Amino acid sequence: MQFRMDEIPKTFWSEYTDAAFSSCINCNRDLLGSTTAESGCQYMVQKVIVRSESVFEFAMCAECAVSMHYEMSEESRTALSQYLSTAKLMASGPKVPPEDQPVEIECWIAACRMCGSPREECPRHTLIGHFLGNSIVIAQVPLLICETCELSVSELVSSETRDRWDQFVEDNFDGPPGLEIDTPDWRPVLV
Repeated sequence: MQFRMDEIPKTFWSEYTDAAFSSCINCNRDLLGSTTAESGCQYMVQKVIVRSESVFEFAMCAECAVSMHYEMSEESRTALSQYLSTAKLMASGPKVPPEDQPVEIECWIAACRMCGSPREECPRHTLIGHFLGNSIVIAQVPLLICETCELSVSELVSSETRDRWDQFVEDNFDGPPGLEIDTPDWRPVLV
């Protein structure tokens, strides 16, 4: 894992505020305050993109992400863990450049990290990034996951986990009535 003391790439900014995410969606913790590994806040940004527009996006601190992970049913956690351990996400990603060279974020999100489909062939996909304050963390992420692979992953989760995800969406996002109802394009949080 490498911490890169660079500005947060605009790809991972909120399209609604045109700025970097500044607080955790769950606990409102300041995400940008400190950038040292000892005291900085680690967090994930997730954005669902449809035809180059972000239609669903949030940032969540690591503590809340871990808590949400353990709110999933044991059945779902086991199934997702087994699936991701065989998906070989790391093998398909770019090599991390030396510390003194810039990170080309677009290389990391040029194709689905599960199936290799090029981004331009994925009109609907999810971007996930890992950050420490104002710095991007380069390891397994950033990554892009296409809709087809996400649907494969979502089939692994239990109805209990779906209900928890629906509650998270209902609690945190405005949307049309019925948004919380299970739909075929439900997306799990991959943290």
